[in-house]
Amino acid sequence: MIRWSNNDRLGRFKLLEFKENQHYLDKAQRLTFGLIDKMLKSSDESYRYEGFYLINIVDNKNNSVILINNTSVSIDYFRAFLLDKVEPYRFWVRILSIIHYKI
Repeated sequence: MIRWSNNDRLGRFKLLEFKENQHYLDKAQRLTFGLIDKMLKSSDESYRYEGFYLINIVDNKNNSVILINNTSVSIDYFRAFLLDKVEPYRFWVRILSIIHYKI
């Protein structure tokens, strides 16, 4: 997800991975996203990178639960997160610590 302005044409961005119904990153995905995350954080333009976020949408019969890096949020909060109206840094975790093998 990228956002930019007239003052900053390159913008800032978040790297998002969407999963459904409590599916998590497998080992290859954790290693790949971990490497990408590490490279982006160590680059000269790292101030543009706002982090990696695993978005998990769990669809129950009565309602949906949205998890951002394993933290449950409301649909309104999730919309605000996507629109960059809330502080994303409370969800930062090391990618390799999101270890779940449910598939």
